[in-house]
Amino acid sequence: MHPGYPNPPQPPIAVYKTNETDWKAIIFRYLRYWPVILLFTILGTSAGYMYNRYATPIYTVSSSVLISTDKTNYGIDFIGSSGLLNSSNSIEGEIGILKSYALARESVEALNLNVQFFMEGYLKSSQVYENIPIQVSVDWDRSSTIRGVFRLMIVDDKYFTLKMEEEVSSVLNPMDYLSKPKEENGLLTKRAYRFGETVTGDGFSFKVKNLFGSPGDLLLFKIVDTPTLARSFQQILSVSLVKNQSPILILSLQTPVKKLGEDYLNKLMEMYLKRELEQKSSSTESTINFVTQQLNAISDSLKVSEDLLQNYRVENKVFNLTMEGSTIFQKLEELEKEKGQMEVHLKYFQNLKNYLNTQQQGDLAIPLGIVPTDPFFNTLVQSLMDLQIERSRLNDNFSVSTPTSRDNASRISNVKKSLQENVNLSIDNVTTALSELQEKIEMVELNLISLPENERNLLAIRRQYTINENIYVYLLQKKAEMGIAKSAIEPKNSILDAAK
Repeated sequence: MHPGYPNPPQPPIAVYKTNETDWKAIIFRYLRYWPVILLFTILGTSAGYMYNRYATPIYTVSSSVLISTDKTNYGIDFIGSSGLLNSSNSIEGEIGILKSYALARESVEALNLNVQFFMEGYLKSSQVYENIPIQVSVDWDRSSTIRGVFRLMIVDDKYFTLKMEEEVSSVLNPMDYLSKPKEENGLLTKRAYRFGETVTGDGFSFKVKNLFGSPGDLLLFKIVDTPTLARSFQQILSVSLVKNQSPILILSLQTPVKKLGEDYLNKLMEMYLKRELEQKSSSTESTINFVTQQLNAISDSLKVSEDLLQNYRVENKVFNLTMEGSTIFQKLEELEKEKGQMEVHLKYFQNLKNYLNTQQQGDLAIPLGIVPTDPFFNTLVQSLMDLQIERSRLNDNFSVSTPTSRDNASRISNVKKSLQENVNLSIDNVTTALSELQEKIEMVELNLISLPENERNLLAIRRQYTINENIYVYLLQKKAEMGIAKSAIEPKNSILDAAK
């Protein structure tokens, strides 16, 4: 370009807009399909409404249980330090018990859930659990329907009509609750029945009671046997730890009837604690039974010696001892009172030894608390009882070959071996003490020679009466103590939260 000349004009640069959406064109393009769009919108909205309106709601119900791992009240820690026991509670075992068929069945039976009621709707029938206007009582002594729905309509205060929706029903043999149902014809013998009349058919028998139903009320119901119900609840129950190593267990299940789920979980926890309480009370009950047997044996002897003492006094006109005789009697009374208590202790040890030697597989039936001996012995006896209670609970729910059951059996064996050694030593000690007491009694008896014959005879009869009386009073005291101890027993586990 030559200097001094102006620059020539530049041509204009074209600028183009890209990726611009023509919404108006798109709207007009699809607007011609508006009937189809409107139709699918209505159909989708209607389907969503119908699903929400008629779909069966499922509720999650949960509760929690605190599993105690503290066994110091029974001396387990003391034994644990000796390597005989594991002081921690078996969380896995408690989970297995809560999920067991046996506990589920007990809960179902306690709630009486065998008859399930339904209200008929336009598109479906919904299960109802509360405010049922009728009551159906099933005769389980006969084979009863497991499947098969009954339609009941109340005619008036006295009559109702009944129709079976399914002609073929599944029938259970009542003598075998684990038997496989068989198919039988379940037709009713007639359509109209009186309230309170027995309704019978091929495989069922029940009575209907009107609680507060009105003419025209319509209900559907079906009868389900206890084993089937127990297995269904067992399958839907979930038990888990709040977190790893936590002693809190969460119980949960899903159910279309929330109140039914809440009642079942609450009853399951109640039966769980009741089982534990009954098993813990068994050891105290065995003590009371042991004492009662001894009381029955000594009461006859006490009555005989009392009558003999009274008759001798009347016949010989000898009612009181002389001062010398009273002194001798007091010494003998103290020694023989101690001897009588030791004889009760010896009997206790001998019964316990017989159990350990001959009933290796049975539950411990020897009581605790009769003998005021060293803490280690009482700890061993109580520990053996606790372990056998645990074994009883495990046997209801687990095979003996499971690790939990094998561990329990091993601990029982270890405690029994230690207890056998302690019992043998205790028998030797009591036998030696009894021999020493008998020597002291014989030394005091030498002073009886100086007494008149009538007084010697009176003293001998009175001695026998006093011996029986002291033993009787001692046993009564022990029975009262164990009665108080039984009333104070509580389950070690507890309910944290009721079902909700």
